[in-house]
Amino acid sequence: MPNAIVEQTEIFSFHPAIKTLRGFVLDQQAGSDGHLLLSPVSQDQPSLSALIAGLIGTDIGEDLIPTLIPAMDLTDPALLYRLAGDLNFLPPEAMAAEIAKRPRADLLEIAARCAGHGRVQAAKAGANAVRRIEQLMG
Repeated sequence: MPNAIVEQTEIFSFHPAIKTLRGFVLDQQAGSDGHLLLSPVSQDQPSLSALIAGLIGTDIGEDLIPTLIPAMDLTDPALLYRLAGDLNFLPPEAMAAEIAKRPRADLLEIAARCAGHGRVQAAKAGANAVRRIEQLMG
């Protein structure tokens, strides 16, 4: 394993995604958008959805859910809808960012729900996701 990955993972060893899921930090960009390599849980979407659903409303979930959202395939509409309405702005913001990266017409309702969030961070990311989907749809 490259030294940079080992060093970054050690720096973030306190984070639940590193401790709980035995993840690795591939890079750490400015802010909180670092890229993580997670354990095989991300390969099993039903288990990942169950894990995320179980974390909603928990203290550890506040930190862990936003790091897990990029590993989702965004095909569990009930979970996506639930996350989009989370009072904590981090899950809707992270989900909207992923939708903007991988826009699909079937995600428009979820993106719009994020855009209507009461916190500006989530609403701004949601508006961007809506815009990306609308561009895709022509």
